[in-house]
Amino acid sequence: MINKHLFIKKNNEEILVLFFDFNYEIGNLNKKKRKNFKSSINSYIKNNNIKFNGKKIALALGTVLVATLIYSNNDLYFNKFEDSNLINYTDSSISTTLLKEIDTSSVDKNKNVAEKREVDKETQNKDNNTTNKQSTTTKKESSTSKKNTTVTENKNTNSNTTTTSITNNTTTKNMITVHRSNNKVVELELEEYVIGVVAAEMPASFNIEALKSQAILARTYALKSKKTGKKLTDTVSTQAYIDINQMKSKWGNDFNKYYNKIKEAVSATKSLCIKYNGTLIDAVYHSTSNGYTEDASFVWGHSVPYLKTVESSWDKSASSYLRTTYKEMDFIYKTFGITSFDDIKIINRNSSGRVEKIQIGDATYEGTDIRELLGLRSTDFDLEVVDNQLKITTRGYGHGVGMSQYGANGMAKEGYTYDKILKHYYTGITIEKI
Repeated sequence: MINKHLFIKKNNEEILVLFFDFNYEIGNLNKKKRKNFKSSINSYIKNNNIKFNGKKIALALGTVLVATLIYSNNDLYFNKFEDSNLINYTDSSISTTLLKEIDTSSVDKNKNVAEKREVDKETQNKDNNTTNKQSTTTKKESSTSKKNTTVTENKNTNSNTTTTSITNNTTTKNMITVHRSNNKVVELELEEYVIGVVAAEMPASFNIEALKSQAILARTYALKSKKTGKKLTDTVSTQAYIDINQMKSKWGNDFNKYYNKIKEAVSATKSLCIKYNGTLIDAVYHSTSNGYTEDASFVWGHSVPYLKTVESSWDKSASSYLRTTYKEMDFIYKTFGITSFDDIKIINRNSSGRVEKIQIGDATYEGTDIRELLGLRSTDFDLEVVDNQLKITTRGYGHGVGMSQYGANGMAKEGYTYDKILKHYYTGITIEKI
C-alpha cells in the first residue's frame, strides 16, 4: 500500500508524507476500513522505525495531496470524518499546493504511484490507443517561459516501455473529476465528460439541436462545479454520467449511431458555456415542464435573474407530460393525521400553475413539500378521491426550473437552433467560449 515516505516542514512544523498506490482503495472509509487503514499506517511507521515528532500526516499520490490526518498518542484521526476541530486545524495549513515543495526526485519512480483513470479504447486518441494508464509527475514552471507544461508517463500495456510526452497546461486545466457510484474516482477531459453526461441525461433520439443545448448546459454545470469546489458524481444529485461500456449496454446495436450523434453535438459546441453578466450560470434543467418553466424563487426560495418563468408549450405533446398515480386514502390519513378528504385543500397556485400552498388538516404545506412526501413527478397536480383512493394527476416532470429537455426537443423540431433554445429558457444570458 505505502511505498515511500519523506518529511517536509511547513511553518516550522514537521509533516510526514506517505506515498501510496491505488491498489488500495480509500474512497469509502467506513468504520471497518478506517480501522484497517489506521493499522496499515501504524505498521508502516513501526516497521520503518520512523521517528515522528509532528502531528500531521499527508497522504499523497505523486505530487497530489489526497488526504490529511492527525497522528497523536500513536493513533490516527481522520480529519474529514471525525472532528470538525481537526478539519480546521489541518486544512488551515495543508493545502493541495503543499506537495509542490516536495523534491519528487526522491520518490521511487519504479513504484506505482499513478492515479487510476477509467479509459475506454473507443474514445482514446489514435496515437495512444494502446495506453491504459497515465502517471502524472511534476509540474515545473520554466524560468525562460511563462507556459506551464505537464510531464506525462505512458506505460504501454504490452511492454515495459515507458514513453514521455509533454502537453501544454491548457489541456490539464480542463480535466473533470467524477466520483462514481462504484466508489471509484475518475478524471476525464472536459469534452469526454460532456459526452457521458449528454448520453445519460437526454435521450439520444432527440434532435441534434436539443443535444447541443444539453451539451452546453452539461459543460457549464461542470465548469461551475469545478470553480466552486462542488463534487461531481455520476447521479442526478449533480448531473448523471455514463461511460462507454454503459452506453453500449444502454443502446445495444444502436451504439455507434447514438454515440456518434452525441459526439457530433458535443464537438459542434466545443468550449461553449453559458454566462450571465460575465459569470457562469447555475445550469439547472429538468425533463418536462407543465407548459411553463418555474421561477427559481418558488423552488429554492431566492430569485435568480436568468431563471424566470417562460412559456414551454412544446412539452404538452411529450409522452412524459401527463401522469396519474393513486395513493390509498388510509396512507394519506396516517401520513398527515387527518380523517377526511375534506381536510385537504389547495390554497393557491403560482404564476406557472404549480401548487404553491396546500392545507392538509391544520397544517399548511408548500407544493414542493407535498411533491417530496408523496413522490410526485411535479408540483402541478390535481387531487380527486376515486374508490377510496387519492387520484393524483401531475403535469410535467422535475422541478421545472431552467431548460425543459422535452421542450428543447420540441423547439428543435420546429427549427430552433441551440442558441435560440438556450436564450429562450435562460433570460438575459450569453453563450461564450471558455
